[in-house]
Amino acid sequence: METSSATIMTRKTNKPRPLGGPRPHDFVEMMEQRRQGVPGYVTYGDFLDAFYRAAQEERQQMIDKEPPDYGESVITFTARANLAATAEKLAHDYELTVPAWTEKPEYFLSELYMCGRKASTLIPELVTELKKESPQEFLRRGLLVSANALSRM
Repeated sequence: METSSATIMTRKTNKPRPLGGPRPHDFVEMMEQRRQGVPGYVTYGDFLDAFYRAAQEERQQMIDKEPPDYGESVITFTARANLAATAEKLAHDYELTVPAWTEKPEYFLSELYMCGRKASTLIPELVTELKKESPQEFLRRGLLVSANALSRM
């Protein structure tokens, strides 16, 4: 199992924490790490790293389990929509089956958002450009992202 060697500040304790533990291999593990205070950008990136390095036969299992809902203190409603969009986009890109949980109403937003902000509060030209650029899996859920939102360096 792959691990990360960086250090981060946890949200709950505000103390440095080595990331030497295993990268999350599904959304359940990701949410458990977030519940323990690991920032969302770290768990999300670690999940993508693990997904991209996994064998094709492992990838379906990585997106199949629905992330538990620990409430807004752990993950925002926009971040939950992002996880569903991520699962759907990865399924399409890697010829996997889109998990049924991604179609539940709670994974769709009633308004457009970008980075947790309502699109109506953003520069109109930016919104227009992101509507063109956002992958359909994100846009249909009300999320504006860049075309390379799932890219890793």
